[in-house]
Amino acid sequence: MSIKHPNAVRPVKAAADRAKVRQHIADNGPAWLLLFHDIALQTGWRTADICRLDRDAFNFTDGSVSITIAKQTKAAGTRAFMAAVRKELATMKDVALAANDLAEFVRLNKLAIVAPACPGEDETLGARVAREETEATIGAIIGADALARAVDARRRAMAAGRKTDTKLLHPATLAQIKRMLATHTQPWLFSGRVTGSNRNKTASGHVTRQSVWRALDRLRDSDKTLRSIGVNCAKFSAYSLRKSFAYSEFDRAEAAGKDGLAAARDSLGHSDSRITEAYLCRDEEEQEAINKARLATFGGLFSYAA
Repeated sequence: MSIKHPNAVRPVKAAADRAKVRQHIADNGPAWLLLFHDIALQTGWRTADICRLDRDAFNFTDGSVSITIAKQTKAAGTRAFMAAVRKELATMKDVALAANDLAEFVRLNKLAIVAPACPGEDETLGARVAREETEATIGAIIGADALARAVDARRRAMAAGRKTDTKLLHPATLAQIKRMLATHTQPWLFSGRVTGSNRNKTASGHVTRQSVWRALDRLRDSDKTLRSIGVNCAKFSAYSLRKSFAYSEFDRAEAAGKDGLAAARDSLGHSDSRITEAYLCRDEEEQEAINKARLATFGGLFSYAA
């Protein structure tokens, strides 16, 4: 299957090009950004998950780093919250029908409930206010007690649905992590004191996604800087790092005669290969070469009598 992605953030596909990008960051960016880049390429984790890395995430004995995947944990919470809300609305509609109150049934049936964002460690004050306002709007419809049950269902789902991921890091990367942690006493690897993030005035928080994107954007300079070092990667950003990891996993598996798409999918934790396919941004020429290489691995296995 071939997919065209003219407007998508693309991965840096060639290993040589990834090395050029890394060297460019090493020569022109801050030390913390180079470390962020290296962790991203070795783990494939989302920007927000790497931003939240703390001292306890690292096991320097076996060389691993572990996270709780925030996006999937929050998704479980949102599903549980909305399931509880829909259950309450179904009960309310049953009551309206039993009372022969058609107008109330129609009103309830037309309601479009917007799911509030899930709370989290990185929730800003603005996000918290917006979430609480959305929850208050839902509470005005289904009642305070029903809202409390939905919030409790979300809490329990987030606690039960915590999904962790562990990856091994290169020894040189682990050594650099040790050096960076030794420069400050904050719990976060990418502390605001190290990165200069504007998360808060005391710089006691971790770097934000926005700060990472801005730092890479300055180096990218609308793609001109990357082109000047011989790398043509449209819309290079922090998102490109996760896609580049996916492509390197795909490439490694294909070179070993394995299913590259499945390898990339499993490494990213995707449940659907179609999502991974979009990450890889393969063009028609790439897909044709992959198909030919796969057929070549069969050699003379298939033969038929004339």
